[in-house]
Amino acid sequence: MSPTCCLHLGVGYMRTAALICLLLLPGISLDASRRASAEIHLTRGTGFFVSKDGRLLTNFHVIESCQQLTVQSGRLSGAARVIATDAANDLALLATNLKPVRIADWRYSVRSDEPVVVYGFPPVGERAADGKVLGLTGWHGNKLLFAETGTEPGMSGSAIMDGGGLVIGIYVGRSGEVMGRGAGSTAAAALLDAHGTAHPAAREARPISKSDIIEKAKAISVKVMCQLNARSTDGRVCQMAGGTFVTDDKSIEACNREIPSGRFSGEMLRMMYLQRAASHLRKYQIDLAQRDCDAAAKIAEDSDTSRCRASVYVAMGAHGRVITELDEAVRIFPKDVIALSARGAAFLARNDLVHAMADLDKAIDIAPEFANALRLRGAVYEKMSQHDRAVADFDRAIAIYDKRLKLYSVPLLRANVLAARANAYNAKGERDRAVADYDRAIAILPDRVSQISSRANVLNQWSDRERAVAELDRVIRLEPANRGATSTAAPFSMPKAIATAP
Repeated sequence: MSPTCCLHLGVGYMRTAALICLLLLPGISLDASRRASAEIHLTRGTGFFVSKDGRLLTNFHVIESCQQLTVQSGRLSGAARVIATDAANDLALLATNLKPVRIADWRYSVRSDEPVVVYGFPPVGERAADGKVLGLTGWHGNKLLFAETGTEPGMSGSAIMDGGGLVIGIYVGRSGEVMGRGAGSTAAAALLDAHGTAHPAAREARPISKSDIIEKAKAISVKVMCQLNARSTDGRVCQMAGGTFVTDDKSIEACNREIPSGRFSGEMLRMMYLQRAASHLRKYQIDLAQRDCDAAAKIAEDSDTSRCRASVYVAMGAHGRVITELDEAVRIFPKDVIALSARGAAFLARNDLVHAMADLDKAIDIAPEFANALRLRGAVYEKMSQHDRAVADFDRAIAIYDKRLKLYSVPLLRANVLAARANAYNAKGERDRAVADYDRAIAILPDRVSQISSRANVLNQWSDRERAVAELDRVIRLEPANRGATSTAAPFSMPKAIATAP
């Protein structure tokens, strides 16, 4: 889901839309700069060797609808064919004619908070991402969640390796900006068992350095390239898999064809329902979204199904039920940092600053690189008039988004946190810094009237009334309903129709 979703509902709905966007994150695609298109012809992913005769594991969505599969390991390349699939867990077993120098060493358990490394092949070059285990959840407990930074489209199918270089899962994709998800090693073991591929558990290895883990990952990892046939890419489009970005209408159409087909079950079908719910809700088709949330819950009650219901209640304005659903999400999976952050945002919207701070502190403790949680905590500090602490959190969030620009385009999120820091600077009396941050936010989203109006207020307080009037004239051109904003008889204030995101 593109973070630009919050713009689809209009500025007057910004606060509600922002919370919906925070909640609806089954598989976020942050590349909002891509043109929406379902015309996908060549895709890539990652896999890793599991046998000395060249068999490898990858994701089902990496090889779905492929007319031709090619794999590359170092300087060697060759064709691949599909031996078996497990669409429920998004896994596929391939055969190749390559002879690996090393194969995966397996472990069939996970420990909360243990470090993991994911190595794979994004569109340009190669990449290793860090993370730490949050736990197993989802359908049959086969979904592995971990707090992560740095994964990119193209890394789907990578081995998730523990601190000793043993494989504990297969990376599937992202849930939101901060959680990676994968199929656990026990799901992979069942597929390998069914097709005569040995996978003995290795002796647990002593911890090794990240660079050594990456070297082990490089030795087993394979770039998987798929030439799609013209028959169907509905599964990819419905899930928005691998960084695919399409319009909500196209995603819904693809899901409407694919979900009844019977080709999918388990976790993969559940994620399709959640993705379609997200698309329905962004179109404000509330009843259809609720139906999909309920369908996902029938497959497996996971924290993300509770988040899905919470997003529906946000759209309905039933804010008490939002917190009830988020309570359930946290009960089901206590380390769901998206649910914790969303509940913190809901408490903030109710001005319950104590509970908001507790949830956001916990989310940030679990995932220190969760920029949106830092932004929200900064907003709580600002409400408490602790401006220095607010600025410190906004600084951290902006630094994370600036770093992430190398990987993704996140215009709405960056604009939000810049505007929030501008508010904090203004409250401290540092008006030049406030205007500079508003300048940056407006450069990112030039037509967002809440930011333009806020900059006008600061300019007016700074006695630059001519520029302030020009800014509010611009607001009127963008939203004529805010014509009262330019009254010169009274001090400026934010038009009541304009609400900023939490």
